[in-house]
Amino acid sequence: AAGAVADAIAIPAGGSRRPGADAAAGEHYIRMKEGPALFLLGVEAMVGCGRRLLLALGVDAARVGWLVPHQANTLMIKEIGRQLGVAPDRVVETLADTGNVSGASAGIALAATPAAAGELGLVVAAGGGGFAAAALLEAVAP
Repeated sequence: AAGAVADAIAIPAGGSRRPGADAAAGEHYIRMKEGPALFLLGVEAMVGCGRRLLLALGVDAARVGWLVPHQANTLMIKEIGRQLGVAPDRVVETLADTGNVSGASAGIALAATPAAAGELGLVVAAGGGGFAAAALLEAVAP
């Protein structure tokens, strides 16, 4: 997490902090500040997490059969795949079908991944608070 950008993506009202805030003011929806800077931060964070995980596990990036990134926007998805060296046809993209569903997007994309038993899938995600994470999963037979 990167606390310095904690307010870059936020929902100003709702939850326990401001449960009765005026919904008509639109404060119950996600707000993003400085989109281009967040794009770069998100790409850097997800690519960095993915690389560090592969390094820690001793797995060569060429073994990754599928890249399953957070589905923020198409350009971000493509750039993460490019930087990680994953072929475009091996990068899962569900954005056109689901839109950006925030924290659920990587899970939805993972469910749509057509991995065969034994294939590795690298899941990378980023979100509010400068949070980023990665997981390496191996597909099993259905």
